[in-house]
Amino acid sequence: MKSRKWMVVAILIFTLSLSAYAFSVAGASSTGRVGFSGNPNTNGGATCNVCHSGGVVPNVTLDGPVNVAAGETVTFTLTISGGQEVAGGFNVSATDGSLMIVPGTTDTQVMSDELTHTAPKTVDGNNDVVFSFRWTAPATDGNVTLYGAGNSVNLADGSAGDAPSTDTLDITVSSPTSVSLTSMGGDAAATALRIWFIPLGGLALILVLGVIRYRKTA
Repeated sequence: MKSRKWMVVAILIFTLSLSAYAFSVAGASSTGRVGFSGNPNTNGGATCNVCHSGGVVPNVTLDGPVNVAAGETVTFTLTISGGQEVAGGFNVSATDGSLMIVPGTTDTQVMSDELTHTAPKTVDGNNDVVFSFRWTAPATDGNVTLYGAGNSVNLADGSAGDAPSTDTLDITVSSPTSVSLTSMGGDAAATALRIWFIPLGGLALILVLGVIRYRKTA
């Protein structure tokens, strides 16, 4: 009897611990989590489905420019459509550059160089959840990938009945194109001569006409 009693107590403690862990995970996710964007360099490419499951899988789309100048700051969006059509959260990471929030927004935050939500965001008039964010390209040329995970949730105070999906966006970073004198036609010396000759020739013509007019009126 005593051993059975201790077994029941042990099962009860395990159940309570598991419930507390599930509650803490759900609570942490509600205020944002990072490391689950699907980036293979983070947690083995893990996404929100580590904890959330059982819901209708949504469509997640990353949108923004795919050709960016080195050092330029641009704006992107992550859209969650379909799914539970109640609310959603997200996590975005980048292989290079710097992620940041759009000035004045309160629904996104930076954590450990990644982006996530501050609280579940309810759907808009199109039943979509849209998060906007900014990214500054690195100072050198190269290719960068954005990884984004969006989690469609039912706001039922748990991780059941939710479902995530992911998307990626490949960006080409390049230095601004410089225009040389040679590219304008001919060699640089000849091009430079033409550039300066035109205004100087015009000035000389004005001076000649002035002298002629002066002589006529003298």
